[in-house]
Amino acid sequence: MSSSTEDPDARAAPADVSEPEEAQAGSHASGEQLAARQSTALVEGVFRTVPVGLAFWDTDLRYVRVNKALEQMFGVPAGELLGRTLFELRPEHGAGLTPVIEQVLATGKPVLDLELNGERSDEPGVGRVWVTSFFPVRDPAGELLGVGCSASDVTAERNARAEQARAEARVRFLARASEPAERDARLRADAVGSRGDGGAHARRPGRHRPHRGGRIAALRRRGSLRPGA
Repeated sequence: MSSSTEDPDARAAPADVSEPEEAQAGSHASGEQLAARQSTALVEGVFRTVPVGLAFWDTDLRYVRVNKALEQMFGVPAGELLGRTLFELRPEHGAGLTPVIEQVLATGKPVLDLELNGERSDEPGVGRVWVTSFFPVRDPAGELLGVGCSASDVTAERNARAEQARAEARVRFLARASEPAERDARLRADAVGSRGDGGAHARRPGRHRPHRGGRIAALRRRGSLRPGA
């Protein structure tokens, strides 16, 4: 009677390889969630703290979000902006900005440093200058969600630059106006100098010598000259 022995390894259960894969998938998902939270926190921090105005429109060009700086910059509270189009609120910019925003939506490329002139809604009659940039906004999958805008009020800078230009123009005008007077003064000084030099040359040819007869008479009066000399 023969006896057989079983291989212990033959009875071992196959290794479960699904657990490391699940762990990797969970780790990947956690990383994506962390990145999403960080991106959201970054956007929130930017909207709350940056000193420039920020706006986001959907593809129908309706306001989805604005920051406090934009509210203050345009003099319009967010409650009056959200859900409405730019051109409902600022029709004076419609003709100029419509092709710009359509270009951003069509090409997916930003338009930077576009200068706008206008007025704040709460300060009519006071001219303002804004430098604006428009850029596409996409989700992580690349789908176009709308258009973002940043705006900076550069009115004070432009006014200071204009005042400096006016001051420089006044200096140039005064310099040109003073040129004839300076030229006349130089001509008068040259004329006076020429007359003075002429008189000096007239007396220069020799020292003045007393007449000989007058000199002899003076010597006789002092007794230094004998008669008949």
